[in-house]
Amino acid sequence: MSKLTVSIKNYHSIGEAKIDLDGITVLTGPNGSGKSTLSRWLFYFLRQSKDFKKNLLRLHYGKVRNLVTDLTFLVSTENAVLSESTAVLVSHLDDGNISLDEVEKALNAFLDRFEQEILNNSNKDTRNLILNSRIFSPIYRGLITDGIISEKSLWPTRVKALVGALRKEYKQQEAETIRNIKERKLTTLRSSIQATYNEYDSWPDSLEVVIDGLPLIKKSTFELQDYFDRMAYVDSPMATTNPSNYKLWKIFRDQIKEHNAEITAEASFCSNYISRKIGGKVQLKKDPLGLSEELYITETATNYTYRLDKAATGIKTFAYMQRLIDTGALGPHSLLLIDEPEAHLHPQWVVEMARVLVFLHKRLGVKIMIASHDPDMVEAIRSIAQKEGVGDATKFYLAAKNPEIGKYLYQDLGMEIGEIFSSFNLALTKIDTYGNAD
Repeated sequence: MSKLTVSIKNYHSIGEAKIDLDGITVLTGPNGSGKSTLSRWLFYFLRQSKDFKKNLLRLHYGKVRNLVTDLTFLVSTENAVLSESTAVLVSHLDDGNISLDEVEKALNAFLDRFEQEILNNSNKDTRNLILNSRIFSPIYRGLITDGIISEKSLWPTRVKALVGALRKEYKQQEAETIRNIKERKLTTLRSSIQATYNEYDSWPDSLEVVIDGLPLIKKSTFELQDYFDRMAYVDSPMATTNPSNYKLWKIFRDQIKEHNAEITAEASFCSNYISRKIGGKVQLKKDPLGLSEELYITETATNYTYRLDKAATGIKTFAYMQRLIDTGALGPHSLLLIDEPEAHLHPQWVVEMARVLVFLHKRLGVKIMIASHDPDMVEAIRSIAQKEGVGDATKFYLAAKNPEIGKYLYQDLGMEIGEIFSSFNLALTKIDTYGNAD
């Protein structure tokens, strides 16, 4: 079992936080103390560092895709050979099932056909369209400025120069992609995070992530992590069905809408436990028109089926957990990060959710970090973890504000949660102050 440590200093409201995650870690503290910030940046780093090469290749392939598509429409959508060549190449680029060498070979073959096409269709209108296009206009002006061609050069000469410049530009982009993959610079990772999540918050320069004693973040570079193969971040049960384009919600929706995987007996136990508690099963099914796949819940007692987006928000909380289990997203090398899993839950269901979380760690080996404001959730996790024999892998942290620096320091409480309840009890003082105290 690997041990993960994440640290941040002097970032937004966080003065200092050093959080160990060996099983179940619970973060507590006031609103605005940085709990979500810790979870979000940990998710960003671990997910992007794992998929770093794949993401850079996807970005590179996307540029090639846009190029061949634009060139095809520029020349003629009626050219069957060129259009078919484009469709095949675009399909492979979209799937990502193609190597850089194969991309270069296919692109060169495409450009050969493209070059022949514009040579064969050399009327004045076609020439002007090509030379003034978004793709070729800057290239054309650059070639003239550099003295490689002139406006009086023969059309075949100009075509060969233009297509040759495209090939050269591609090789430069390919070399840059290979270099970025090899160098693993933090600046490149930051750009990848920004592009993937639309995250424009400043990078936490003090961020440290350590797995089994190995620091993954260096001064200007980082190490690829391969321990966590699946990660899920949930900041609201509303993400389950809300069609928002908020990137974190969209990524999460895509996860829970994957097709079911073959899961272990222990995973089936956890999924069935949830079914018994909510009185139904959540499944991915075709909508009535067969146009898309949506999440539905079928009640066990009545066999009545309805769309999950019509379910109570508390049901959705258990539903997304079941879907993560059934799709194989939760296992011994997975990380689950949840902000306030108790939100929208009745106190009895808060305890049930705590039990599910403990089961996920004990039976499946899932590493779990949650942020909570709920005394029932805190006590339930502590008590159930002890009973289930995973108390040694369970830790609680309390964020307390340091008045001298105006930021929050995170205290490692182990399993001693008394200070957490003392902070919760401040609410009672507020009630006495604002209410009718006799």
